[in-house]
Amino acid sequence: MIKMCSVRTIAKKDSIITALKERADNLLQNDELADTSVQENKAIIQNQVSTPAMALVIGKLWKTGRTLRIAFHDNPHPVIKEKVIQYASEWLKYANLKFEFVDGTDGEVRIGFNPSEGSWSYIGTDALNVPKDEPTMNYGWLTPATEEAEFRRVILHEFGHALGAEHEHQHPFSGIPWNKEKVYAHYASTDGWDKPYIDDNVFAKYSLDLINTNGYDADSIMHYAVDGKLTNGKWQTEWNNQLSTKDQDLMRKCYPEV
Repeated sequence: MIKMCSVRTIAKKDSIITALKERADNLLQNDELADTSVQENKAIIQNQVSTPAMALVIGKLWKTGRTLRIAFHDNPHPVIKEKVIQYASEWLKYANLKFEFVDGTDGEVRIGFNPSEGSWSYIGTDALNVPKDEPTMNYGWLTPATEEAEFRRVILHEFGHALGAEHEHQHPFSGIPWNKEKVYAHYASTDGWDKPYIDDNVFAKYSLDLINTNGYDADSIMHYAVDGKLTNGKWQTEWNNQLSTKDQDLMRKCYPEV
C-alpha cells in the first residue's frame, strides 16, 4: 500500500525570520516594506508577525548557488542511501544549488529512516530551526525491496519540500471537490492521521501571496494521488513519480543561474 507524505511546520515567527536571514527575496515587497533594509524588515516582522492578515513571506528558499549538506542522520541500508542520492540529485538539473552528502548530523538537511513516523519533511529554510540532533526529513517505509517508481516518487517529493515546494493539491486554484468525511475516514485508516493533520496536509489552501507558483499543476511531483471515491466521483488523478515540466520551470525560477 502506498502511504502519504506530509510536511512538518515551524512557528510562524521563527519561520519568517529564518527565511529572511537566508535570502532577502523570501520577503513579499509590498508598499510598506519595499524601501527598507532586510534588518528593518526583520524588526517590523518581529513587532507585527502576530497579525493574522499579514502576508509577508513568499518562500522559504535557500540562497541561490549555495551548497546544502545532506546528512544521513541514521545509518540506512546502502541501497536506500544510493537511491536517495540518485533521485534527490535530479532536482539539481533545474536548481542552481549543490548537495554535499555526508554521514551523521552535520547538515542543513538531515534524513532519518524511522519506520514509525512515515515520510515527511520540513519546508525549505524551516529546517534551520530544527535542533541539530533531530532529522529534518524522514523516510519511514523505504526498504531495499521498495519498487523503483516508489523510490523515485517519495524521494523527489520530500526533497521538493526541502527546497521550498508546498503540496500542489493545496494550490488555491486546484478546485478538487473533496468529500471531506470520506477523506477523514480514509487517512485515519491508512495513515493514522487525525482531523487537524488532514486539514493541514490535504484541505488547507495556500494564499497566492505566500507561495512561488507557475499555476496549478496536477502533474506535479508535489501533488497527492486523488481517488475518485474521495471526491464527488468525477475528479481523480494518479500518483506522479517524476518531475513535471512546471516543477522543472519553478526550480529554475526559484534558483536561477546567475
